[in-house]
Amino acid sequence: LDSAVEKNIPVVAYDRLIRDSSAITYYVSYDNFEVGRLQGEFIRDALDLDNTAGPYNIEIVAGDSGDYNADRFFKGEMDVLEEYIESGKLVVPSGLKTFELVATPGWTSDNAKANMTKILNTYYSDGKQLDAVVCANDSTALGVIQALDESYKGSNTPVITGQDGDIANLKNIVDGTQAMTVYKNVENEVSTAYEVCKMILDGDIPTGALVQSFPFEARYD
Repeated sequence: LDSAVEKNIPVVAYDRLIRDSSAITYYVSYDNFEVGRLQGEFIRDALDLDNTAGPYNIEIVAGDSGDYNADRFFKGEMDVLEEYIESGKLVVPSGLKTFELVATPGWTSDNAKANMTKILNTYYSDGKQLDAVVCANDSTALGVIQALDESYKGSNTPVITGQDGDIANLKNIVDGTQAMTVYKNVENEVSTAYEVCKMILDGDIPTGALVQSFPFEARYD
């Protein structure tokens, strides 16, 4: 990146924002804050938080702390769920509520499973009901489901969110162990990045007119 800056070469960050660098000219990604909101809204509606008294027990599983997307997912989720946590309608028995405390190194299923197993054995060992787990993506959801299968003593099936539309998780949705996933069509992101790069190589400057030409919803900031 430093070399690119020295040579005046434009850099396009694809999917993940490259932080702490002045080399980034363009950033192509999904609205990851909105993805998090979709997960939070699903839990709100699945538990009918606006019409029932609660309280409901929830745990939070975020992505890797070094990933900008993970932070955006978390903030989107909390944008919906925080008011219910503050009011006491949603309770986090583990007390793990900040992004740093709920992050999952490497987004791996194994790390998510290990973290959730510890939470279950510490805070739910007496059979306390866990009503929902907001998982930032499908790989962490997969680990959480494995932990629940092995260590959860409650009789219910918690509401589990996800994101990516991974095959294993789609099967879990069919089986009823995962409640939802947010699918993002990667072809849309790829075509956007391609068109941005093509315009740069052709000597043009990508603008809002570019994204308006796409056959899917996009915006230019």
